[in-house]
Formats: sequence, C-alpha cells, structure tokens
Amino acid sequence: IKNAVNDSGLIVRWDTVKMPLKVHIANPSKSIGIPDYYIRSVKQSLNDWSSSIDGTIKFEYVNLPALADIHIRFVPQIDKSGASEGFIAGLTKPFLKGNRLEYVTVTFSEFKPDNSLFNETEFYNTSLHEFGHVLGIWGHSENKNDIMNAIAHKEFSKTKRTPTQRDLNTLKLLYKLDPDVSNSDSAIALNKESAKNESVLGTMDLRLKTKLEEAKAYTQKASYSPISWRQLGDAYANMNDYKNAIESYNKSLSIDGSFIESREGLAHAYFKSNDFVNTVLQYQKLISAKPANIDYSYNLAYVYFKNQKYSESKNVISAILVKNSKSKDDEKVKNLINRLEEKTGKASLNK
Repeated sequence: IKNAVNDSGLIVRWDTVKMPLKVHIANPSKSIGIPDYYIRSVKQSLNDWSSSIDGTIKFEYVNLPALADIHIRFVPQIDKSGASEGFIAGLTKPFLKGNRLEYVTVTFSEFKPDNSLFNETEFYNTSLHEFGHVLGIWGHSENKNDIMNAIAHKEFSKTKRTPTQRDLNTLKLLYKLDPDVSNSDSAIALNKESAKNESVLGTMDLRLKTKLEEAKAYTQKASYSPISWRQLGDAYANMNDYKNAIESYNKSLSIDGSFIESREGLAHAYFKSNDFVNTVLQYQKLISAKPANIDYSYNLAYVYFKNQKYSESKNVISAILVKNSKSKDDEKVKNLINRLEEKTGKASLNK
C-alpha cells in the first residue's frame, strides 16, 4: 500500500459515491495511420480495472472535455530524449485544487522513439499501468510482475498483462482508507491526519521518507528516464530539501529539456530557495513553452511582486489580460491586480 500515496504522502483518490467517472478521449493527433486498437485498448483497460474490483469504480464516456473527470489524449511522442529504451509511453497527471481532485489527464505516446507503432499488447499494457495511477496508485511496485512496476520489461511487449493480486490488494485497501484529496467535499482537509490512514501508512514524516527511498531506487533502475529524476526532485522538495531537488530536476531536464513537469518543479524549487534570478528564468521558459497557461504567467508576476518589482509584475499581468480575456475572472489574478494597485496607486489593470 505504500505505493498508493503520492509524492506529498497523501492519498489522492476518487469518491466511490460520485460514480461513474466521466472519461473524454481525444482523437489521436495523427489520426491517419494510428491503429484502431489504441483507443480500443484504452477502453478495454478501463473496463478490466473496473471488473477486477467488482465494479466499485465505473466509467462513462462523454463527448465534451469540460464534462470529464479523466482526460485522455495522444501526442506523437511524450519523451523527446531520443532514448531507444526507457522512453515514456504514457504519463498520468492529477490536477488538484486544495483538497479537491479536479481532474486527471492521461497522455499516451503514439510512436516509439524510432517512429514505429506500439503493438496492441504494448499499448494495452501501457494503458493498464497508467489507469492504475488514475485510480489512485501514484507510486510504483518493486515487484516486476506487477502491472504497477515502474519498468516495462521485455515480456511487456509480448504478453498481455492483468493486475496481479498485489495490485488489486493495494487498490482495494486504498479505497477503504480516508482520502486526503478527492473529487468530493467529503475529502479530509489537507494537513489533518486520519487515524485510520496513520495506522496503515504511518506518520506523514515516515511516508515522505518512504517516498524518497522509493524515488532513489527508481533512479537507480531507470537513470535514463526523465520521469525518475523528476520524481526524485518531487520527493526532495516535499521534504524541503531544495538543493537536492534542484539537482534532480536539472538532471531530468538534461535528459529531456522539454519535460514540462520537471521545469515546473525546478521553478518552484528555485522560488522556495529564494533564488530570484533562476526562478524568473524558469518561469519565462515555461511561458515560452506554453504561453496560454495562465498559471505560469501569474507565478512570474507574483515572483516580481514579491521582490518589489511592481512594474515588471504589472507588465506580465497586462500580457495575461491581452492573451487571455478570461484571465480577468481568475481569482488569483484579480487579487494580484488589487495588490499591485495598492502598491503603485496606478489606474486599474482590470478593465
């Protein structure tokens, strides 16, 4: 069960009362030549997880992304490192707001680094692994036979897998514990310990130390993977060890400079280390990579504000409002605009 908690030592899972979970599947980015079994494998793996745990978790497909709890999308290749082994075939990311699980995205690579397609067995097994994360198993198993093992071994491409009894026991126990973060108001408030969880998982300090050891072991087995170093960075950051976090994120980016999750972690670690210059640099790179992302621009504006560079902060906010008219309704943006006006006495930006 130790691999069920996320890097912050929290249980993040869905509320079984709020079923079925709504799933949106985007069309593959290169629809010509992408085999039908990609989407078929996605649907089958979701169904197989559901049936394996007696239908505790159910799924329903929707046509509009705005209605979805789970967003499934395809990109040509997630991993830009060019590695012939240990590349990223699938990536799952939860989006949290406080103690609420807003939604989860699952991204699949359409092609291997050599531009060949995944065979049906490979794609099914990848889907099954990623949906284990979606359901709440955020870590990895140390047993190579488990579908939630971190490394795709040779038989992964030849033999269709099923969740092992260990995988299923982890998931079943997970859904008996109290969620720290969930898609329901019944989720326990952050930083409020659950006696039930502590009796099974140990204290938060113990969980974080366990996650760090797990991340270290992952980097030893998969030193070629940007994900392994990003997870190690997260583990260090959650223990407030930002020096080692920065080193780990930089190692991840040295393997794949486009790995956005590592750059996000690096920017935050520099910010927590009070390294103004490098924090600004990393947020500028994030904005350049994804200019439509309000959070990156807001974070840069906040960094300028915190360092009393009000003119620079105002310029970033102005750029946000020009690029995205809806940003004027974002609460954190509005709050920063008000704070800027208090400091500068200038006319309102929010017109």
